[in-house]
Amino acid sequence: MKQLFGRRRDALHPEKAARPKNRAAQVYLRGDKYFVATSSQTRDGFWMADGSVAVIGKGDAAGLNRAVRFALQRSKGGIQAPKDWSAWKNPVLEAAGYKRFSAFEKGALLVGIDEKADRISFMPYENLGKEGFHGRVELAFEVPADSPDLTPSIEIAFENCR
Repeated sequence: MKQLFGRRRDALHPEKAARPKNRAAQVYLRGDKYFVATSSQTRDGFWMADGSVAVIGKGDAAGLNRAVRFALQRSKGGIQAPKDWSAWKNPVLEAAGYKRFSAFEKGALLVGIDEKADRISFMPYENLGKEGFHGRVELAFEVPADSPDLTPSIEIAFENCR
């Protein structure tokens, strides 16, 4: 990243924030609804939910595919992490109507989606209750980024969450 008088260029022009080398999204399945969230990388290097969340009915395969593509497209790098995490509103919780993540995660499944160059990977997460979600690396898989429909891959990943 080009430095300008000791400051990062994206700090002066946040609309030109650097694109991360990969793009990411999270898809939660709770009941009969998918919650599709964009993940963006902070300046500190960690990923967090960023922006609005699409809520898609479980039977809407085309809507799920569009929402995931859009979430990956919106993923960016160089966002500012909240200074006060207690004031931060998790967009997934807001979309689902929950105040606490512990209440939302009961009965929820999670698939992480990561796009790098010409590949999209799907990581199923096991829900361990109070211990949170843990990636099942041994069950992760990839498809070509130009695959026209990601929904079958998402459904396979959700089957592997259990």
